[in-house]
Amino acid sequence: MFNDSSPHGTKGGIVNLRQILLGIAISSGLTLATVSHAQNWHSKKLRTPTSTSADTTAPTTPSGLAASAVTSTSLTLSWNASTDNVGVTGYQVYRNGTLVASPGGTSASIAGLSASTPYSFTVSALDAAGNVSAQSSALSVTTPSAALSVTTLPQGSANLLFSSGFESLTVLSPPSNFFGSGAWQDIVGADSTSGFTWPPNIWGGGPTHFQMIVSAPVDATNIGNYIFNQIQTVTGHKGTPTQALFQQITQRGGSYTQDVLMLQPASEQGDLYISFWMKFQPDLLAKMTPQNWRALFEWKTAGDDYRVIAYVASWDDGCGGLKSKGPLFWQIKGDRIPDSGLPYLEFWRVDTCSFAVPVDQWFKFEVFWHRSGGADGRVWMAVNGQVIADHRGPNMGANNAPINRIFMPNLYSDTPYPIYQWVDDVEIWDGFPSVTGNNPPYAPH
Repeated sequence: MFNDSSPHGTKGGIVNLRQILLGIAISSGLTLATVSHAQNWHSKKLRTPTSTSADTTAPTTPSGLAASAVTSTSLTLSWNASTDNVGVTGYQVYRNGTLVASPGGTSASIAGLSASTPYSFTVSALDAAGNVSAQSSALSVTTPSAALSVTTLPQGSANLLFSSGFESLTVLSPPSNFFGSGAWQDIVGADSTSGFTWPPNIWGGGPTHFQMIVSAPVDATNIGNYIFNQIQTVTGHKGTPTQALFQQITQRGGSYTQDVLMLQPASEQGDLYISFWMKFQPDLLAKMTPQNWRALFEWKTAGDDYRVIAYVASWDDGCGGLKSKGPLFWQIKGDRIPDSGLPYLEFWRVDTCSFAVPVDQWFKFEVFWHRSGGADGRVWMAVNGQVIADHRGPNMGANNAPINRIFMPNLYSDTPYPIYQWVDDVEIWDGFPSVTGNNPPYAPH
């Protein structure tokens, strides 16, 4: 017998076998070729096979996720390539957590999106063994509004409910009715140029006054350090001297500070159209840099289960990040705020970047709404004769509550202070006025 216990392992065994076979060949007459074949066969049998380890290493996480060519219904995503110990074979693209594309390269075209809708995208990489990387940092993209479809309605049927340019005997009463963290201020008197008297008598009456919220203890001696309103003589939007309302918030009080001319109707009785001229402060852009917001109009229902609000904003993701008219853009939304006792919910949103936000110059703001729980509901807004939003669909809220507060206008922002603005030539109609009226421009509707 032969013993393969050589200190040199298998190689020693092969040497011993060669010697034995040579002896057998000599005694039995075997050829050298036969002996060599036997040696080779034994050598192959004794070789230890090389084992291959399973690939369990995932690719690196994709980085640099970005969007381009953003439209109201589609966009293109791109990202930096991942690396892998063997090789990356493809990627997985997720929209709001759902897999929507599996490209082989570092870009993907995404279609089937909805206009004026926020989306969240992530990407992961995978290799041939099925290992998947962690998902990339989320990219938030809001699609721009669709091209506005303007329908022309019959003209001349609406009734003028109120009009004032703050002329003649229009005056502001001192702040009163303090409620600890703020006060109310009335605007009263006749405007002889329009024939109307403050406050407006809309939808069965109800007060119209300034709600001055400081969110800090105030009284008659110090509220002017935070908020004040005046009627000033200025150069108006027609280029001639006129009286106009001036509003200013000089400094923040508590959690928020707001100065709003609030119409509080006794009931809601139908459609409404409101217009006014406004002029923002000269340093608005600086105040809103890098990213911020400023509200200019708003209405709310009883119980706060539905709100419509108009902003000037400077968020980077406005209009999908494609802002051709500068960093400022218009944002209009319908939502439900937490004051209702329910969680915040955004029903719809329209970003408009195709019309520049006027700064340090007068512009005309128009708003119309028709409330409905069906498809005929409408919220329409325009600036300087250009439509910035025309949303169709339900706008009633969960409780079908009536509108009980209309902010016309609103001075409210999260920018550094002071913030201020001028307002003039307020009009309220029970529908769209005639485009041949004496307060142009009128936007198509």
